[in-house]
Amino acid sequence: MDHTLNLGALINIGGITATLCVIVASSVWGVSRIATNLARVEAAIRHLEQRIADLTMSHKETSREVDELKDRIIKVESSLVSEQK
Repeated sequence: MDHTLNLGALINIGGITATLCVIVASSVWGVSRIATNLARVEAAIRHLEQRIADLTMSHKETSREVDELKDRIIKVESSLVSEQK
C-alpha cells in the first residue's frame, strides 16, 4: 500500500510538473510575443518621429521660400509704383 501511494503521489507530482511546464512555456512565449510587438511599436514610433522631423524641416523651408517670394513681390510692386509715378 505504501508503494501504491508513492506511485500515485509521483504521478500527481508529474502531472503538476507537466502543467507548470506548460504554463511557464506559454508565459515565456507570451512574453516573447509582447517583446516582439513592443519592438515593432518602438520602430514605428522612431519612424514617425523621423517623419515629423522631416515634415518640420520641409515646412520651415517652405515658409522661408514663401517669405522670399513675398519679399520679391513687394519689391516688384514697389518698382512698378515707382515707374508709374
